[in-house]
Amino acid sequence: MAQSMPGPNEKSTPRFEKSTDPKELERFFARLEELFDKCAVASDVDKKKYAVVYTDIKTEKQWKVLEHFAKGTYEEFKKDVLSSYDGALAGDHDAMQELKQLIRRYRLSLIQEKSEYMSFKREFQVLAVVLKKEGVCLNQELVDQFLAPVADSLYNSMKLRMERLNPPAGKTSRDPANPYTLEEVMASGLDVLQGVFSSMDRKHDKARGLDTTASSTRELHGTRSGTRNNSSTGESAVKQEDVGGILASMKDIFEQQAQQAQQERQHIAALEKAFVEQQKTITNFLQQQQQQMQAQQYNQYNACPAPSGFGGAPRQMNSGASLLNRFDCWFCGESGHLNAECPTRMDYLNTGKIVMVKGRARLPDGGEFPTDIRDPLPKN
Repeated sequence: MAQSMPGPNEKSTPRFEKSTDPKELERFFARLEELFDKCAVASDVDKKKYAVVYTDIKTEKQWKVLEHFAKGTYEEFKKDVLSSYDGALAGDHDAMQELKQLIRRYRLSLIQEKSEYMSFKREFQVLAVVLKKEGVCLNQELVDQFLAPVADSLYNSMKLRMERLNPPAGKTSRDPANPYTLEEVMASGLDVLQGVFSSMDRKHDKARGLDTTASSTRELHGTRSGTRNNSSTGESAVKQEDVGGILASMKDIFEQQAQQAQQERQHIAALEKAFVEQQKTITNFLQQQQQQMQAQQYNQYNACPAPSGFGGAPRQMNSGASLLNRFDCWFCGESGHLNAECPTRMDYLNTGKIVMVKGRARLPDGGEFPTDIRDPLPKN
């Protein structure tokens, strides 16, 4: 006799509530359908009834108004529910977007440590299964995507490791367009990071009658092994291959270092240029501020009419002077300095020809200039 369906509040009951991640919907329905099989629930009506009962009140009301709840099969109702939640359907488009985001995230800091590799591999595998099942991505496309965020050093070791793999069963060589499966690529990376690469390759070379010392040297320097046409290759030829590989690796390293140095020099030059431009901007700003302050002082002075000595009219600079010369010294009329820095004014003060009373030039006894003086310059 089949067991009965559990009550809504029992611990073994699968539940979906409004606070649950929509991506858990598929898991909810999977557990629900396992119960249907155990409890021999076959009716579409009963299946839909239990589906809404195992939710909270608000979710139950929302699901009951869906098109296929009252009329329709359980599968149609289930599809309605999944379609009503963003991200609930793990379709090929969503999986592809997640794959791109995953690769972008790991590309920010290229993978070269075992912990990073394992974490990336776990996430990638889940999405790869969906994309391969739906026929969105072929094996080689997934391999290329998997290797995209892998650091160059790890990639080169993985490539060397895979080049040593035997052809698939029943074949004498690998397909150049699709040489390795995704599983083989993932396993090669794990072998390299776990340190089993060297020991496996030495055993492989020993079985083929090659010098394991030379093989170890190639691994140490990261060189790629050439195609071995026969097992009688001489030790001198192997050593020559090692030397060529080492020199090629050293050349690559030097070129990379030179390129990095050039980039650093360009960066420093750009910083220096930006610093100079900033200094110019600050200097121009300070000069403008100083001119504005001097202009304000001059305007305030001219706004006050002279009580005597200049006909009662506002003080002017050189009569009829151009506006371009409005910042000439109003005391002596010369350009290149302002009143506060006027050498003539300072000389008059030092020799006692004038005194300053409340910012105004006066006679040595403090008196005002005679009213019959009509010259526009206080110096005269």
